[in-house]
Amino acid sequence: MNLKKAFAAFSEALKDDEAGTDQSFGEAVLADGTIIKWSGELVEGVAVMKVSDAGEELSLEDGTFVLEDGRSIEVRGGLVAALVAIEEEMENEFDSEAFKAEISAMIDEKLAALGFATTESVETMGAKLAEQVQVMAEQVLEAFDKQGQPKPTKEVKSESVDDRTAKAIKMATLLKKSNN
Repeated sequence: MNLKKAFAAFSEALKDDEAGTDQSFGEAVLADGTIIKWSGELVEGVAVMKVSDAGEELSLEDGTFVLEDGRSIEVRGGLVAALVAIEEEMENEFDSEAFKAEISAMIDEKLAALGFATTESVETMGAKLAEQVQVMAEQVLEAFDKQGQPKPTKEVKSESVDDRTAKAIKMATLLKKSNN
């Protein structure tokens, strides 16, 4: 057997051997959009290749790379030197105003579901009631004018909506206690 025939037979056997093996390849995308490939599983010691825009597989340069899934790989000499899962960082800053608003919204939602009035609706009702009282007071004054009677001279101190709401809650609590 001459050298050419031996080489051809060897090449053919090699092709048959490669075709018979079920070798799997992995692929991932780096955070910068670069596509990388490797043979088998992505573990330490595996050769990693990057795919160029032309589709060529080139050795991945040394460095640390972040995958789109959050893991990072450290590559040295074209091989995976380390594979690290990156834990998501929690925000260290606590926004108390946002927290209060979120809790308040949750409470209002639960109270509304149970049929209770929310703080906002009580304040809105209080403001509407104050407007109605003002309109009624103006109507009474107009009635005094029409009948020719003098207007009341004593000014009535107006309470804020919060004061009236607090008094209404206190009265409701007392009534509830007295009914029990």
